[in-house]
Amino acid sequence: QAAGSCSVSFSLTVAGTYSVSLTLLGDYLGSSAIGSSPYNMSLTPNTETLPGFVAVEPATATPLAGVQSLLSLRESDQYGNERNCTSIRLNGFSLTPLVSAPSFSASSALVDVSNQVCVVSVAINTAGNYELQLSILGQTIPSSKINISVSAAQISSIYTTVVDRLSTGESFDSSQGFVDTMADGKYIPQLYTNKFPMQTFDRYGNVLKRGGFAGNISINISSQLFDYSISGIVDDLNDGYYMVSYTTTISGGYKIYIDVDGSSIKNTPFQALILSGAVDSSKCYACLLDALGCKRGRRGDSEATCSRSLQTVGQDVVLCAEASQVDPAALYVRLADRFGNDITDRRELDLIRYSVSSSSFQPQIFDNIRCFLDAGGCSTSTTSNAINIDSLGGFIGQPPDWLYPISFIGSVSGSYSLDLLHGSKNSSGQTSYSSISQSAVKVEVLPSSPCSSYSKAAGSVLSLSTAGHQSTFLILTRDEFNNNRVGTVKALPSEVSLFDFSLLGPSPSAQTLLAPGQSAPLITGVVRNETGGLFSASFSATVAGSYSLRLKLSGQHLVNSPFTLLVNPSTASSNTSRILSSLQQTVESGLSAHFIVQAYDMFGNRIFSSEDQFTGDVPSWLDAVVEVRPLAQGQHNVSFLMTKAGEYIAHVRLHGEDIFASPVTVLVVAGPAAAQQSIVNSTDILAIGTAGEHWTFKIHGVDTFLNPRTAGGDPFSFQIFSPIWAACSSCSNCSLPDGSQITRSDCLTSPPQQGICSPCPSTAGTIVDLAVSSSCSQVVSLLGDFGCRAGTYLADFVPTKAGRYAVTVFLSGVSLSPAMFTFSVLPGVPDPASSMVEADGKPLNLLTAGVEHSFLIKSYDRFMNSVQYSLSSSFLLSVTPALSSQAILASSEYQNLGSGLFRQSFLLSVSGTYTVNVFLGGQAIVGSPYNVSVISAGVNASNSIPRGTGFSLATAGLAGSFFIQTRDSFGNWKTSGSAGSWQLSILRTCSGQEATNFLPAVEDRQDGTYAVVYTVTVSAKFCLVGSNGGAQLSGTPSELTVLPGAASPQHAALSGDALTTGTVGVTASFLIQSADVFGNVKTKGGDVYQILLSGGWRGAADGSAAAEVAIAGVVEDQQNGSYVARFLTTRAGPFKLQVFLVSSSTGTPQEISSSPTNVSMLPAELDVSHSAVFSFNVVDPHVGRNYMQILGKDRFSNPLTSSSYASALSLSLQLIGGDGRIPGQVYGSSSAGVATGELFVTQAGLYRVVLSSGNVSAAGFPLNISFLPGEPQVSNFFPTFPEHVVCTYPQGCNRTRRVATAGENSAFFVTSVDAFGNQGDMVSPPLLLKLVSSSSVLYRSDQSVGGVSTLQVNLTSKGTYNLTVVDLQGTSISSSPFVFSVVPGDLYAPLCMATGNGISVGEAGVDATFTIIAKDRWGNQREHGTWDEIQQEFIADFFSSSMSVFTATGAEASLLRRSVRDQQGGSYLAAYQVTSAGRYSVAVYRIQRGITNDFVHILGSPFPVLINPGPAFPASIILSGDNLLTARAGQNASFSLQSFDRFGNRRSQGNDPLLATVTLQDGGGALLVQQNCSIKSAGFGNYTLSYVLTISGQYTLRVTCNMVDVGAGRAIRSPLSLFVFAGAVYPPQTIITGEGARVCTVNKESWMTLNLRDMYGNIITNSLTSLELCGVDTCDISPGAASLSLVFYNLDSGTSYGVRQKFSQTIVKLEAGVAQPIPVGLRLNEDASYSIQYTLTEQGNFSVSAMVNNRHIFGSPFRLFASPEDKLPVAAKCSMEETNVVVPTSFSVTAGDNFQALLVVRNRYGVTLPSVTPGVASVSLSTDNVKPSLQDNLDGTFLLTFSITTSSSYSLSVNIDGGSGPQPIINSPFLLNVLPADPFPRTSTAVLPSSTVVTAGTVVAFNVQIKDRFGNIQNAVNYPSKTVTCSVTYGTGVALYQLPTNVVVADDGSFRISFTVQRATVHEVTVMDGAIPVIKTPFSVSVLPGAISHLTSLVNIVNEVKNISAG
Repeated sequence: QAAGSCSVSFSLTVAGTYSVSLTLLGDYLGSSAIGSSPYNMSLTPNTETLPGFVAVEPATATPLAGVQSLLSLRESDQYGNERNCTSIRLNGFSLTPLVSAPSFSASSALVDVSNQVCVVSVAINTAGNYELQLSILGQTIPSSKINISVSAAQISSIYTTVVDRLSTGESFDSSQGFVDTMADGKYIPQLYTNKFPMQTFDRYGNVLKRGGFAGNISINISSQLFDYSISGIVDDLNDGYYMVSYTTTISGGYKIYIDVDGSSIKNTPFQALILSGAVDSSKCYACLLDALGCKRGRRGDSEATCSRSLQTVGQDVVLCAEASQVDPAALYVRLADRFGNDITDRRELDLIRYSVSSSSFQPQIFDNIRCFLDAGGCSTSTTSNAINIDSLGGFIGQPPDWLYPISFIGSVSGSYSLDLLHGSKNSSGQTSYSSISQSAVKVEVLPSSPCSSYSKAAGSVLSLSTAGHQSTFLILTRDEFNNNRVGTVKALPSEVSLFDFSLLGPSPSAQTLLAPGQSAPLITGVVRNETGGLFSASFSATVAGSYSLRLKLSGQHLVNSPFTLLVNPSTASSNTSRILSSLQQTVESGLSAHFIVQAYDMFGNRIFSSEDQFTGDVPSWLDAVVEVRPLAQGQHNVSFLMTKAGEYIAHVRLHGEDIFASPVTVLVVAGPAAAQQSIVNSTDILAIGTAGEHWTFKIHGVDTFLNPRTAGGDPFSFQIFSPIWAACSSCSNCSLPDGSQITRSDCLTSPPQQGICSPCPSTAGTIVDLAVSSSCSQVVSLLGDFGCRAGTYLADFVPTKAGRYAVTVFLSGVSLSPAMFTFSVLPGVPDPASSMVEADGKPLNLLTAGVEHSFLIKSYDRFMNSVQYSLSSSFLLSVTPALSSQAILASSEYQNLGSGLFRQSFLLSVSGTYTVNVFLGGQAIVGSPYNVSVISAGVNASNSIPRGTGFSLATAGLAGSFFIQTRDSFGNWKTSGSAGSWQLSILRTCSGQEATNFLPAVEDRQDGTYAVVYTVTVSAKFCLVGSNGGAQLSGTPSELTVLPGAASPQHAALSGDALTTGTVGVTASFLIQSADVFGNVKTKGGDVYQILLSGGWRGAADGSAAAEVAIAGVVEDQQNGSYVARFLTTRAGPFKLQVFLVSSSTGTPQEISSSPTNVSMLPAELDVSHSAVFSFNVVDPHVGRNYMQILGKDRFSNPLTSSSYASALSLSLQLIGGDGRIPGQVYGSSSAGVATGELFVTQAGLYRVVLSSGNVSAAGFPLNISFLPGEPQVSNFFPTFPEHVVCTYPQGCNRTRRVATAGENSAFFVTSVDAFGNQGDMVSPPLLLKLVSSSSVLYRSDQSVGGVSTLQVNLTSKGTYNLTVVDLQGTSISSSPFVFSVVPGDLYAPLCMATGNGISVGEAGVDATFTIIAKDRWGNQREHGTWDEIQQEFIADFFSSSMSVFTATGAEASLLRRSVRDQQGGSYLAAYQVTSAGRYSVAVYRIQRGITNDFVHILGSPFPVLINPGPAFPASIILSGDNLLTARAGQNASFSLQSFDRFGNRRSQGNDPLLATVTLQDGGGALLVQQNCSIKSAGFGNYTLSYVLTISGQYTLRVTCNMVDVGAGRAIRSPLSLFVFAGAVYPPQTIITGEGARVCTVNKESWMTLNLRDMYGNIITNSLTSLELCGVDTCDISPGAASLSLVFYNLDSGTSYGVRQKFSQTIVKLEAGVAQPIPVGLRLNEDASYSIQYTLTEQGNFSVSAMVNNRHIFGSPFRLFASPEDKLPVAAKCSMEETNVVVPTSFSVTAGDNFQALLVVRNRYGVTLPSVTPGVASVSLSTDNVKPSLQDNLDGTFLLTFSITTSSSYSLSVNIDGGSGPQPIINSPFLLNVLPADPFPRTSTAVLPSSTVVTAGTVVAFNVQIKDRFGNIQNAVNYPSKTVTCSVTYGTGVALYQLPTNVVVADDGSFRISFTVQRATVHEVTVMDGAIPVIKTPFSVSVLPGAISHLTSLVNIVNEVKNISAG
């Protein structure tokens, strides 16, 4: 290729190893081979390209779908060279079908690569045969053939599904099934098997064509209506198809769930409809159709109708219909199959018929009303008889949804019974009928909608109501057939809309409103439905007056509608009632503020009565008195009396609410100040004052009621008494303000005990009235924050003399409390112009540094009062020039020397000249300033300082040194050598004075310092002492520490027990102490020591030997000069111990002087596990002694050296076996470490020999040794009883008392024993079992096994037996004879008995009991038992294995409980309860354990039992009847009662404890009527209850059973509200009253009042009876109304007048052809009376005939005088009346009460005048303090009112002036007695004793008068609960004493209080009326000492001197 070079190329395709030769051709020199030719070359397969071919193995595979197949792939390059599987591994691969397969699905992966082979996996999901091709990177690679045949995989739920046909073509319908089988088009009662197929697939959707998967399939068929499911059966058809089959007895919709391996298959669950089976008449039922269909047990759409019934409608009532003569009510018959499934598909040849009956008529059978159901429906039905039969009718219609409708028509409400029959035709056409399951069906016909023609309204509010009140009356409805709806059906809300209810009210002119309306009010009432089938009508009218009440139903008036209604005003309202007087009043405390209130109701109607409960209210803490007095015309006086000053909001309330204009304001101001209550402000009084300064305190004026005064002007004053020891020298006598006397000398020597002297000189203080602004402004600086306040006074005094003062404050000469108090006046502040400096006994100008210096200060204030208190804060001491902080004054405190004299001390530590100043308030005092010279001090050793290490530390043998720096006592340095003579020494200790030989040398360095040098050879702590001139050197005495030198082997010391002895296995230690060459013990570590131990034992007692050992120990440095050496060995014996010190300089070990030592290592404690027995002899295999030799060793196998370990270590030797442990003996021997063991054995048997210590056995132990027994001996034999023999005795069972079961073989054993008591395999002689009482042999035993004989006994009678066991020679065994008891055997039911009432009779709900006597099969009564042995049940006449409970009719019974209780002794108490009365069977039997349905009855079982109903249960009792709610007076009323027990059983007897009572109470709760109802039994729990009441009103009807109200669980329940209406109008009881019934004025309206009454005198208040005027010419009145006819016959003229006609409102003169209309009117009043308004035009005496219902009323005819008009009043006809009663001549009122009376003015005819001329009436009262009020009412009457507050007798005159002067009215003048009001605490007053200064021992007595709030004295006797208390105290603080007092009521009605005083002091007397102080209290009583008594006089020997000198 280039000059001198060439290239060679060649191509190879077969991989392998080649040799390449290059030969040089042509001319050449030498060898022809080029270079190193030949060359070796290796050629590898090509890996750069994709494989040229891939070989695949295996060529064929047959996997299941989705299952992996493994293929091996080998690659070759394009030349066929096999290569590594590189391309497949790196690039991946894919396998696809050679022929396209659209559904092909596969997965592949590389699994492994090895030996140039790629192992891959391929999984194909789609079943089929496939030839695969290989691709890499999308290129097809040539390969060997790959054939794979894929089969379907395992079954899967994903694609498996239900199909409608098999592979054979047979079709199925899985969505429908049947209960019964159908044959020839008819259902027959035979279960039908439903089937459908399913086809299976694997999870990839491959069809499975093989079977074997039936076990993977589960079928569940679940009802969609019930909690019911069944499992299907799967049959494998072996071709991938499976057949599912099932049967069911319940029809309806199902969901079918099919799972494969727990997962639902495709399209599941799916629904299937199962059709009902063959019709069964007994399962057919009646029902009603609603939105949910027609279901058994549901009334359907008529549920709402049933719910309307107020009676209990049970579930047996299928249809509830409304009364009708047109519209039928329908029910349906549903056919059902034998399993109770409803039949909802068409059935042919079925017939239905029914008959109807009730309690009022015989059954009506609709024979020809039948329906033959065929394909055409009800084609052959006939309805010719479908007509009303006694208002009943019915027919059967065509079935919708294959229901058979039955129509029923009835117009009379009640209960009916329908007998329903179902018929079927047979093949010959004959019909057979049978009742359906519910026949006869119950039908209730309920009343229909309410009808106005028969419905009525009832209630007093139909005629009388109150404004604003919700008035309600009842509407008693009946339907159009006159069926009573009340108490029968509910009143429905929808029926309310049928009523039209309204009221039309009074015209505006007739209204009494504050603001009358513009028109008459029209009110729409509200009708509501109520319980009990009633409707209530409610209305509320707000305008008082007369109304017309109209009540319509469906547009028609109810009976008696419309009604006339009077509406009265309502009760007073807080919103409209108002205050007429001023709303703000000011009064003094203790006086009342009055407010006048007018009452209105809430609608503004004025109220004319004064009965409303107005109240006044103020805050409770005021303790105010609120009084409300009624006035006339609805007015009230509300007064507030408050004693607490302030502005208050007072409320006038009505029923707790403020009325209009409330609240009001009451300003209560304080009254005059009172000395007893006014306060000297103790918080202001300073106990200490200052001379020259104002001393002030405040006086607060307070009135009698403790109110602070708010105005000034009160005459307060105060006196200040001078200091007693300064100003009393001129006192000739000293008397204290409390009255006690002291001598003048007492005043002069010391302050008197009570505080001050009086009358000593005193000064009147200044009182400043703070209410006067000009005065207050002058002292405002003294008030601080208090300021100027009215009612408060400032007492001011400026003292100049220090001392003690006394003060007394007066109000109008009366002292305030406290009567006297004191205060002290201190000097003022020190005054620099008065205070001075003086010398304190030495010069002021010279002092020595450090020496204390002092001077005196005399302190005075500006008044020259000595200032006694500390002056440190007042005087300031100053020294100049200023000193440093190190030379501060030594003392800056003043010393108080008294009398204003103080000492000041100070010192200076630095020499020099100073100036001393004493300042007070910045001003030098007298004698200040002055100069001071300070002289320096001498040397002080204690201030000199030692310096250097040698002062505290040295080393033994080496010199130590330090130096001393000297100073004086104040720290001044000394610099010369003349400091003094120093002495230093080293002592043994600082606590002692022992000197040493070590003397320090001191050198004066002439610069104020000294050098000290010393040498010590002893290592210790010494004391270094230094002094100069007797003064100690600073820092001395000082501890000097001398340390040891280097360690020396000659002086090292050893200590410790380990140097002589030790114990193997335990680390031994000893102590090495280092010391220096002087023998000083070292105190620091650092030395190195070594130890070596060698030796050990050589031989033991058992001949064993051991070699010597050498052990190196360890040494631990304690770092304190000592070392701990330790060694450990397990070899005992003698050892040598060596100790070495390693030289610190050479490192060579040097044995110390005390080494070596001999150490004895002792063995450890005995270890039994290492000890061994080396000599052991067994002397005798039976009995005897055994010996052994024991060598003791420790745990390291060292032999012990002492044999005492046997006892010392509790070595134990014992035998284990037989009856326990047999101890051996272990004791010591003469050999060292050897013990001897001894065993003694007497009993045969296998033993274990144990040698141990604690719980550890010796080596080779335990050992087993066997000993054989001796010969048998019968007398030692004993019986044994096995455990299974019953033992029931509390004391347990023993060998002499055993128990067996009667009739059973009981075995026991006799054990053979030798002479030594050994048992074993002996041959026992024959044994006999006998009764002791007879010679008969019960059992013989001739052989024994293992020395044990078995004996059997079988006795059948229970009891106790004496048995004995003997041999043939008569020798008894041990414990023989013995007691053997036989107990009864197992329970044997056929012989058991039952006794007691419970097997024959019982009561519902009550335990029926009987006793079961348990016996065994031999008749023995059982002695014990358990519940599981006996059970009892209730069954019918037949009983089955299910043990269900049935009644005698086969119905399932209701059980409350049942039990059987073991009573022990073989008897059981059985109890059961049933709730339904009837006949039962009680079976008592035993259930055999482990045997199903095996019942064995006891004797006589089953027992017939009759269960009677229980006692009447109040809550279950049913009440019914119209007279439960309403009745009429005088008429017999009755209602019904049905009695049940608490379980609903109808009572069968008529003796129930029933009581029915009707009661009537008045408004106050007083009982007016109480009457028991008559009760008659009609049998079977039915009762009729009746009553007759003659008084009308609202009663309470209470019906009880056992004193408990009945019907609590019913719609109608006791107690009931019963309204008794008045009876029919009875004219003889009807009366007319009023002034118009005796007198009238012609041509003027007159009124008389008529009260309708029944024959019992009841006022007729209900609107069922109204009154209408009846004319003389016609009497056409409304139905039900009473007629009133009036005829006025003038006796003077013979003329008659009468009402012309109804509604004419006129009276006519009954003369032919003459008609003179005279107005007349009839109005219903609020109290249900009628006002008759008439006007007569002719005067004269009339006879008036008043007839009701054409019959004279009471008193008719009556006389009436028609007078001419006369307006002249006549006093003799006038009267003063209270509530229509004439006031008598004499009457009484209470002080403060508002008296009201009505003065009625009449003319000479006795007619009340309509109006009176002003001034006609006059009134006078015999007192000028009260002016009665006479108010003209403008109707001929006057309202007389007055209020008198002073109790006394008065004369009241009332006069009428008819023109001839004032004349007294009837009973005038009146004697008026005004009585005191109730006591008022704040007015009670004390009548103080004549003298308040008494002698000790005197009885002090005084009276307290109780008064009303007006000051009238009351008599306490009239108020027994009134209490007055008295407290008498003296002393103060903890020494406060209280005297007993006596409080009684005196003859004059006051309280008499007395007490006895004894202590000569001032007593405080306080009297309280409740919590209020009595006026004039508290007061003081001063007690003087009584006469001198020798009993109490004393000789004072407190200061007695025992020894005195002569003279």
